[in-house]
Amino acid sequence: MAFTFPVVLVVARLAGGLGMGASAVVSRAIGAGESDRVRRLTVDGLILAVVVVAVVAAGGLVTIDPVFETLGADESVMPLLKPHKDVS
Repeated sequence: MAFTFPVVLVVARLAGGLGMGASAVVSRAIGAGESDRVRRLTVDGLILAVVVVAVVAAGGLVTIDPVFETLGADESVMPLLKPHKDVS
């Protein structure tokens, strides 16, 4: 948990920030009564979320071992992290 928690926290904060930002922009458009803009912003927000997820997932798959090594995991700990970092 000590190694996976920082990674999960960063990803969760990124998702939370995107969600808050998108909801704020959409809420302002709703308040202004701009229904066409609301629809466009909602779709744009969902597309942005999918793109960010794809980029973070691809980056994570490529850099997962160096990230855990940077966090201090040595060779004896890496096999214990395998269930937490495998995508299957």
